[in-house]
Amino acid sequence: MGAILLAPVYILINFYVVRWMIRWMGACHRLFQTMAFRVSFVGIYIILATALLTGFLVKKPLSLHRILKHIGNYFLGTFIYILLVIAVVDFGRLILKYVFHAPFIGQRSTFVITGLICTVLIIAVSIYGILHVANVKTTPYEVTVEKSVDGMDSLKVVLLADTHFGYSMGTAQAKRIVKKINAENPDVVCIAGDIFDNEYDAISEPNKLKKILKGIKSRYGVYACWEITISTSRFLQDLPLMEQKTATTIQEWKNFLQMQAFTCWMTNLY
Repeated sequence: MGAILLAPVYILINFYVVRWMIRWMGACHRLFQTMAFRVSFVGIYIILATALLTGFLVKKPLSLHRILKHIGNYFLGTFIYILLVIAVVDFGRLILKYVFHAPFIGQRSTFVITGLICTVLIIAVSIYGILHVANVKTTPYEVTVEKSVDGMDSLKVVLLADTHFGYSMGTAQAKRIVKKINAENPDVVCIAGDIFDNEYDAISEPNKLKKILKGIKSRYGVYACWEITISTSRFLQDLPLMEQKTATTIQEWKNFLQMQAFTCWMTNLY
């Protein structure tokens, strides 16, 4: 329902972006002003902009489905940068034109150079994001809990969230994550949802991924929050190393940490 309501907004935003793209390319060279080029460009753009939708609708063959999903994900990430840069520059153009009455704003050379700078900036940021998307970063926090536990003066907890295994993240990323976690020598590991990217079938090698995640080492176990989706349940239930628990696990967890409030439904993976 939300997607249907947002569709007109998405179409208008893309129209705004394509309009500026075509105008800038036309100012660069006469070839880009031809009807043949513009029709071809718009056609390709529509394919890219609707790849997520077509990927959702086209389930078979699986290879085509995955290709469309990959294209859609990369386009959406790049599109955000495109929209942001164009909107900021366009806003600056309006300020310079109507507030400061800058005479160079209407010049073709200004338009071409500005567009070129924007293009280089968008490409550079997009490439940087694609190359660094697999980086696993850790952020340390020290939290003081006003409680005492016999025989324990500290507890190292690793919180892992939003792994989004699937079309963009796979087993290679899982290996990097497991290596990072084990390097911390944690007492407890908590996985806080969004394990995979929207759908279980997005994972190309689920059995291999499960095997890699088994390599997570912790003193007291690995725990995962349930996501409210059937697909997540399927993933967790398929884990051969997992012992199914719900409220019992939470109660045991509360007793172990001597906590009085823990409201999140959890599953003990191992």
